[in-house]
Amino acid sequence: MRYQVRSQSLRDSPPQSFDFGSSELRFHTNDPYSHDWFLPRYRDGAWHEASASKLWIEACRDAAVVVDVGANLGWFSCLAAMANPKTRVYAFEPAASNLKLAKANAELNALHQIDWKSVIVGDGKTKVSWVEGAPGLPHASNRAQVSGEQFETMALDDFFRSRPKPDVVKIDVEGTEDLVLHGMDSLLQDKTLRAVLMEIHPAWLAERNIKARTLAERLIDAGFQLSIVPNLPEADLVRYCPEALEAAANGEVKIWAVRA
Repeated sequence: MRYQVRSQSLRDSPPQSFDFGSSELRFHTNDPYSHDWFLPRYRDGAWHEASASKLWIEACRDAAVVVDVGANLGWFSCLAAMANPKTRVYAFEPAASNLKLAKANAELNALHQIDWKSVIVGDGKTKVSWVEGAPGLPHASNRAQVSGEQFETMALDDFFRSRPKPDVVKIDVEGTEDLVLHGMDSLLQDKTLRAVLMEIHPAWLAERNIKARTLAERLIDAGFQLSIVPNLPEADLVRYCPEALEAAANGEVKIWAVRA
Protein backbone atom coordinates (compact mmCIF):
# COMPACT_ATOMS: atom_id res chain seq x y z
CA MET A 1 0.00 0.00 0.00
CA ARG A 2 2.87 2.40 0.85
CA TYR A 3 4.32 1.94 -2.65
CA GLN A 4 0.92 2.54 -4.26
CA VAL A 5 0.46 5.83 -2.34
CA ARG A 6 4.01 6.87 -3.26
CA SER A 7 3.35 6.14 -6.95
CA GLN A 8 0.15 8.18 -6.92
CA SER A 9 1.98 11.18 -5.39
CA LEU A 10 4.53 11.07 -8.26
CA ARG A 11 1.97 10.78 -11.04
CA ASP A 12 2.25 14.47 -12.01
CA SER A 13 6.04 14.71 -11.74
CA PRO A 14 7.26 16.26 -15.05
CA PRO A 15 9.83 14.62 -17.33
CA GLN A 16 13.51 15.56 -16.99
CA SER A 17 15.11 17.04 -20.12
CA PHE A 18 18.67 16.36 -21.29
CA ASP A 19 20.36 18.65 -23.80
CA PHE A 20 22.52 16.99 -26.47
CA GLY A 21 23.25 20.08 -28.52
CA SER A 22 21.19 19.64 -31.67
CA SER A 23 18.84 17.20 -29.92
CA GLU A 24 17.04 16.80 -26.64
CA LEU A 25 15.72 13.76 -24.80
CA ARG A 26 13.21 13.61 -21.99
CA PHE A 27 12.89 10.90 -19.39
CA HIS A 28 9.97 10.21 -17.09
CA THR A 29 10.28 10.98 -13.38
CA ASN A 30 6.84 9.80 -12.26
CA ASP A 31 8.00 6.49 -10.78
CA PRO A 32 10.03 6.00 -7.56
CA TYR A 33 13.11 4.58 -9.31
CA SER A 34 13.52 7.42 -11.79
CA HIS A 35 12.41 10.14 -9.38
CA ASP A 36 14.48 9.19 -6.34
CA TRP A 37 17.51 7.31 -7.63
CA PHE A 38 18.27 7.87 -11.30
CA LEU A 39 17.39 11.41 -12.29
CA PRO A 40 18.25 13.51 -9.20
CA ARG A 41 21.95 13.13 -10.02
CA TYR A 42 21.43 14.87 -13.37
CA ARG A 43 19.17 17.81 -12.56
CA ASP A 44 22.09 20.21 -13.09
CA GLY A 45 22.27 19.30 -16.77
CA ALA A 46 24.81 16.49 -16.43
CA TRP A 47 24.42 13.34 -18.49
CA HIS A 48 24.13 9.84 -17.12
CA GLU A 49 27.56 8.13 -17.51
CA ALA A 50 28.70 11.10 -19.58
CA SER A 51 31.99 9.72 -20.95
CA ALA A 52 30.42 6.45 -22.03
CA SER A 53 27.39 8.27 -23.45
CA LYS A 54 29.56 10.50 -25.66
CA LEU A 55 31.42 7.50 -27.08
CA TRP A 56 28.15 5.69 -27.62
CA ILE A 57 26.47 8.57 -29.47
CA GLU A 58 29.40 9.00 -31.86
CA ALA A 59 29.60 5.26 -32.57
CA CYS A 60 25.85 5.06 -33.25
CA ARG A 61 25.67 8.01 -35.67
CA ASP A 62 26.44 5.86 -38.71
CA ALA A 63 25.38 2.46 -37.32
CA ALA A 64 22.71 0.49 -39.14
CA VAL A 65 22.08 -1.92 -36.25
CA VAL A 66 22.70 -1.30 -32.54
CA VAL A 67 22.30 -3.72 -29.63
CA ASP A 68 21.67 -2.75 -26.01
CA VAL A 69 21.96 -5.74 -23.66
CA GLY A 70 20.70 -4.74 -20.24
CA ALA A 71 18.72 -1.71 -21.37
CA ASN A 72 17.52 -0.72 -17.88
CA LEU A 73 15.26 2.34 -18.28
CA GLY A 74 16.35 2.89 -21.89
CA TRP A 75 19.07 5.54 -21.63
CA PHE A 76 21.54 4.03 -24.11
CA SER A 77 18.79 2.70 -26.37
CA CYS A 78 17.26 6.14 -26.64
CA LEU A 79 20.67 7.73 -27.23
CA ALA A 80 21.31 5.35 -30.12
CA ALA A 81 17.93 6.06 -31.69
CA MET A 82 18.43 9.80 -31.25
CA ALA A 83 21.93 9.71 -32.79
CA ASN A 84 20.63 8.13 -36.00
CA PRO A 85 16.89 7.97 -36.74
CA LYS A 86 17.59 5.28 -39.35
CA THR A 87 19.32 2.97 -36.88
CA ARG A 88 17.54 -0.24 -35.89
CA VAL A 89 17.99 -0.67 -32.14
CA TYR A 90 17.48 -4.04 -30.43
CA ALA A 91 17.11 -3.52 -26.67
CA PHE A 92 17.14 -6.53 -24.33
CA GLU A 93 15.81 -6.10 -20.79
CA PRO A 94 14.35 -9.01 -18.78
CA ALA A 95 13.17 -6.97 -15.76
CA ALA A 96 9.50 -6.15 -16.30
CA SER A 97 9.65 -2.93 -14.25
CA ASN A 98 12.68 -1.66 -16.18
CA LEU A 99 11.19 -2.61 -19.53
CA LYS A 100 7.99 -0.71 -18.78
CA LEU A 101 10.02 2.42 -17.97
CA ALA A 102 12.23 2.02 -21.03
CA LYS A 103 9.29 1.71 -23.40
CA ALA A 104 7.60 4.74 -21.84
CA ASN A 105 10.78 6.82 -22.23
CA ALA A 106 11.15 5.84 -25.87
CA GLU A 107 7.50 6.68 -26.52
CA LEU A 108 7.94 10.05 -24.79
CA ASN A 109 10.65 10.89 -27.34
CA ALA A 110 8.85 9.35 -30.34
CA LEU A 111 11.70 6.88 -30.86
CA HIS A 112 9.84 4.13 -32.62
CA GLN A 113 12.77 2.23 -34.17
CA ILE A 114 13.66 0.49 -30.90
CA ASP A 115 12.72 -3.20 -30.84
CA TRP A 116 12.24 -4.18 -27.18
CA LYS A 117 12.93 -7.76 -26.12
CA SER A 118 12.06 -9.20 -22.70
CA VAL A 119 14.85 -11.78 -22.81
CA ILE A 120 17.81 -12.82 -20.66
CA VAL A 121 20.82 -12.71 -22.96
CA GLY A 122 23.55 -15.27 -22.26
CA ASP A 123 25.30 -18.08 -24.06
CA GLY A 124 22.11 -19.94 -25.00
CA LYS A 125 23.24 -22.97 -23.00
CA THR A 126 23.76 -21.95 -19.38
CA LYS A 127 20.52 -21.41 -17.49
CA VAL A 128 20.41 -18.56 -14.97
CA SER A 129 18.18 -17.49 -12.12
CA TRP A 130 16.50 -14.12 -12.14
CA VAL A 131 15.49 -12.04 -9.12
CA GLU A 132 13.91 -8.69 -9.91
CA GLY A 133 14.50 -5.85 -7.49
CA ALA A 134 11.60 -4.26 -5.63
CA PRO A 135 10.06 -1.16 -7.24
CA GLY A 136 11.79 2.02 -6.20
CA LEU A 137 15.12 0.38 -5.40
CA PRO A 138 18.29 0.80 -7.48
CA HIS A 139 17.84 -1.79 -10.20
CA ALA A 140 21.36 -3.16 -9.79
CA SER A 141 19.42 -5.61 -7.61
CA ASN A 142 18.21 -7.11 -10.89
CA ARG A 143 20.89 -9.77 -11.30
CA ALA A 144 21.02 -12.88 -13.41
CA GLN A 145 22.85 -15.63 -11.52
CA VAL A 146 23.55 -19.31 -12.06
CA SER A 147 21.85 -20.60 -8.92
CA GLY A 148 18.20 -20.75 -7.84
CA GLU A 149 15.20 -21.15 -10.14
CA GLN A 150 16.55 -21.55 -13.66
CA PHE A 151 15.57 -19.75 -16.87
CA GLU A 152 16.74 -20.19 -20.44
CA THR A 153 19.07 -17.62 -21.97
CA MET A 154 19.36 -16.49 -25.57
CA ALA A 155 22.66 -16.14 -27.43
CA LEU A 156 23.12 -13.09 -29.65
CA ASP A 157 24.65 -15.35 -32.31
CA ASP A 158 21.33 -17.21 -32.50
CA PHE A 159 19.27 -14.04 -32.52
CA PHE A 160 21.25 -12.49 -35.39
CA ARG A 161 21.70 -15.68 -37.40
CA SER A 162 19.13 -14.53 -39.97
CA ARG A 163 19.19 -10.79 -39.23
CA PRO A 164 21.54 -7.98 -40.29
CA LYS A 165 24.56 -8.02 -37.97
CA PRO A 166 25.08 -5.23 -35.40
CA ASP A 167 27.64 -2.46 -35.75
CA VAL A 168 27.71 -1.50 -32.07
CA VAL A 169 26.87 -3.47 -28.92
CA LYS A 170 26.48 -2.41 -25.28
CA ILE A 171 26.58 -5.02 -22.49
CA ASP A 172 25.62 -4.23 -18.89
CA VAL A 173 24.21 -7.32 -17.21
CA GLU A 174 25.48 -7.12 -13.61
CA GLY A 175 27.88 -10.05 -13.47
CA THR A 176 27.00 -12.44 -16.30
CA GLU A 177 28.77 -10.50 -19.06
CA ASP A 178 30.99 -13.53 -19.67
CA LEU A 179 27.94 -15.53 -20.78
CA VAL A 180 26.90 -12.77 -23.18
CA LEU A 181 30.37 -12.80 -24.78
CA HIS A 182 30.32 -16.60 -25.07
CA GLY A 183 27.01 -16.31 -26.88
CA MET A 184 28.34 -13.87 -29.47
CA ASP A 185 31.49 -15.65 -30.67
CA SER A 186 30.47 -15.37 -34.32
CA LEU A 187 29.50 -11.70 -34.01
CA LEU A 188 32.87 -10.88 -32.43
CA GLN A 189 34.62 -12.36 -35.47
CA ASP A 190 32.32 -10.56 -37.92
CA LYS A 191 33.94 -7.34 -39.14
CA THR A 192 30.52 -5.63 -39.13
CA LEU A 193 30.82 -5.30 -35.36
CA ARG A 194 33.19 -2.39 -34.79
CA ALA A 195 32.59 -1.29 -31.19
CA VAL A 196 31.58 -2.84 -27.87
CA LEU A 197 30.79 -0.94 -24.67
CA MET A 198 30.85 -3.39 -21.77
CA GLU A 199 30.59 -2.99 -18.01
CA ILE A 200 32.62 -5.61 -16.15
CA HIS A 201 31.88 -6.56 -12.53
CA PRO A 202 35.00 -8.34 -11.20
CA ALA A 203 33.55 -9.25 -7.78
CA TRP A 204 30.34 -10.75 -9.15
CA LEU A 205 32.27 -12.68 -11.80
CA ALA A 206 34.59 -13.97 -9.09
CA GLU A 207 31.59 -15.49 -7.31
CA ARG A 208 31.51 -17.97 -10.20
CA ASN A 209 35.29 -18.30 -10.38
CA ILE A 210 35.45 -16.17 -13.55
CA LYS A 211 38.45 -13.87 -13.85
CA ALA A 212 37.51 -10.46 -15.19
CA ARG A 213 40.64 -10.25 -17.34
CA THR A 214 39.48 -13.25 -19.40
CA LEU A 215 36.64 -11.13 -20.78
CA ALA A 216 39.05 -8.43 -21.89
CA GLU A 217 41.33 -11.06 -23.40
CA ARG A 218 38.40 -12.46 -25.36
CA LEU A 219 37.82 -9.08 -26.98
CA ILE A 220 41.51 -8.59 -27.70
CA ASP A 221 41.72 -12.03 -29.31
CA ALA A 222 38.79 -11.06 -31.53
CA GLY A 223 40.75 -8.08 -32.86
CA PHE A 224 39.61 -5.21 -30.63
CA GLN A 225 41.67 -2.50 -28.98
CA LEU A 226 40.55 -1.79 -25.42
CA SER A 227 40.32 1.35 -23.34
CA ILE A 228 38.88 2.01 -19.91
CA VAL A 229 36.11 4.60 -19.78
CA PRO A 230 36.65 7.02 -16.88
CA ASN A 231 33.87 8.01 -14.52
CA LEU A 232 34.74 11.71 -14.77
CA PRO A 233 32.85 13.42 -17.64
CA GLU A 234 35.79 15.29 -19.20
CA ALA A 235 38.53 12.72 -18.55
CA ASP A 236 40.34 10.98 -21.40
CA LEU A 237 40.12 7.28 -22.11
CA VAL A 238 42.69 5.20 -20.24
CA ARG A 239 44.67 2.49 -21.99
CA TYR A 240 43.52 -0.92 -20.82
CA CYS A 241 45.68 -2.97 -18.48
CA PRO A 242 44.67 -6.06 -16.46
CA GLU A 243 45.67 -4.33 -13.21
CA ALA A 244 42.82 -1.86 -13.68
CA LEU A 245 40.30 -4.67 -13.39
CA GLU A 246 42.00 -6.00 -10.27
CA ALA A 247 41.94 -2.51 -8.74
CA ALA A 248 38.17 -2.39 -9.25
CA ALA A 249 37.58 -5.73 -7.56
CA ASN A 250 34.63 -4.40 -5.54
CA GLY A 251 33.17 -2.13 -8.20
CA GLU A 252 32.78 -2.09 -11.95
CA VAL A 253 34.84 -1.06 -14.96
CA LYS A 254 33.53 0.16 -18.30
CA ILE A 255 35.48 -1.13 -21.28
CA TRP A 256 35.37 0.54 -24.70
CA ALA A 257 36.48 -1.94 -27.37
CA VAL A 258 37.06 -0.76 -30.94
CA ARG A 259 37.88 -2.97 -33.93
CA ALA A 260 41.61 -2.59 -34.62
